[in-house]
Amino acid sequence: MSLRRVNEVILVLLAVAFLIIVQWNILNLNDLLRRENSDAVVPGMILPFESEFSPELIPDPVRTGEEIPVIITAAEEILEAVVAAMNSGYQNSKANIVFNIVDHLK
Repeated sequence: MSLRRVNEVILVLLAVAFLIIVQWNILNLNDLLRRENSDAVVPGMILPFESEFSPELIPDPVRTGEEIPVIITAAEEILEAVVAAMNSGYQNSKANIVFNIVDHLK
């Protein structure tokens, strides 16, 4: 058997394995959806993780209390990273945080 023929056989086996895995996942997903759509689900009931995918279901946290000032010094070149850090701090905290960005090179 030549090396080319061995590569073709391996490729065919990989394709068959991929199709079996995809079919298995689709069948399991159908079973899960069939189970969730049973009579146990009351209309208007929020299913687990549904609020993560529906923005209108996400409760807007009320941020009360004293403001916590956060001063971030950053160069203009890394402003995107600073905004990402601010977003992470704001989303993962229930505190009333106020961010101030200072360009330390000016």
